[in-house]
Amino acid sequence: MRAIPASLPSLALAVILAGCHHGPPVVSRPLFPMVPAWTRPLPATVEGPLATDSINVYVATRDGAVRGLEAETGQVRWRLDARRGVVAAGGGLVVVRDEDGTVWAMDAATGSDRWKAASGVRGSLPAVLYKDAVVVAGQGLAVLEAATGQPRWSVSDAHATAPPVPWGPWLLVGEEGGALRCRDLVTGTVLWGFKTGHPLAAPPVVDDDGHVLLGTTDRRFVALDPRKSGDVRWSWKLGGDVQAPPAVSGPHVLFTNHEDVLYALRRGNGHLAWRAALPSRPLSGPLFYGDGVLVACFGNRPGETFLIGFDPRTGQRQGDLKAPGEVRTPPVIVGDLVIMALRDRALAALRLGALEPNP
Repeated sequence: MRAIPASLPSLALAVILAGCHHGPPVVSRPLFPMVPAWTRPLPATVEGPLATDSINVYVATRDGAVRGLEAETGQVRWRLDARRGVVAAGGGLVVVRDEDGTVWAMDAATGSDRWKAASGVRGSLPAVLYKDAVVVAGQGLAVLEAATGQPRWSVSDAHATAPPVPWGPWLLVGEEGGALRCRDLVTGTVLWGFKTGHPLAAPPVVDDDGHVLLGTTDRRFVALDPRKSGDVRWSWKLGGDVQAPPAVSGPHVLFTNHEDVLYALRRGNGHLAWRAALPSRPLSGPLFYGDGVLVACFGNRPGETFLIGFDPRTGQRQGDLKAPGEVRTPPVIVGDLVIMALRDRALAALRLGALEPNP
């Protein structure tokens, strides 16, 4: 019999002892209760969606003002007037896009002007910031230099119906007539298209494997392979349209639709992982928050909005909370805060409740 080296017992003992000194087990942080963090009154109604980065939240209002607020406290860091439009943020910039195609770029920290450009693209979709580019979509499509606002390219024959999604060398755009088109991000050339029957209302999401996951308004959810000219990898038939962006969670893609359902499909084959009923029509897609996922839903009574929480692994419902007012646009998540634009001219933030100390 082969002799056991003398060093192995001591090594095994060391491994056992090391295992005895591990830290406390990780405790999942429950979504509820949430506690109010702050409320910030505004002089006018919020215009378009909120924008955020890891520190601030940015809001445009109907009086033509744009504000940058500290997400943690709700304190206004800066305000600019005569910036009518919808707001986007990223890469140290805040970009406001007016319906006539005018685009302003400001420093995210101070609000100071960087540049102003005429994109020539009318519409109400927020601009999209991606690396060193600003994408403007609507009645046309344009890509501007993020540093200067100088145009890289523009086309007039692309009428976007949903916010575009830049990803790697590609730009994915839901366009009028019912199609998702993939364009070269550098030149704007159409590389391939996928017919959707009806115009898309929500952008796709691209997962870590480079697959395009898309909910349509002709009651389908599909996975496309952009490296194979948009070939369909799988398709799932739905009973209602998808109106909000999907989100990737581990092996699943999650999305809401107008069946009042939150779905989780397996990204690899499109099989159903789970589905969870929503109490009413969703206002948002899935929003990852803490260890769970939230969906904002319209209430059964006028002026009500509810936040419904689920376990993203199983779909088990974790609870719900009535928002502090009717929510105008999908909430945004900044750290452990849920920040909402309310119809009664205010921003409000809720925070995950503190964990109870271990006994």
